[in-house]
Amino acid sequence: MSRFRQYIESELQDAIDLRRLNGNEIPEKSKDEFNALVDSILFDINEVGMDVYDIDEVLSWNLDQNLSHN
Repeated sequence: MSRFRQYIESELQDAIDLRRLNGNEIPEKSKDEFNALVDSILFDINEVGMDVYDIDEVLSWNLDQNLSHN
């Protein structure tokens, strides 16, 4: 596993934890669901370009999209 993927996984988990601390109900994700969300984030970062992306924006958008479809 690449360091960048590990970084994205950590940042995503932190974003989920922060939302939960702020009172948002976020269902537990299976390992497969979590990995699919990480893959989606990595895809978006690659599409935008490594030098242009805003990690917080990409994480937030992907998490919002994931939650709105579940």
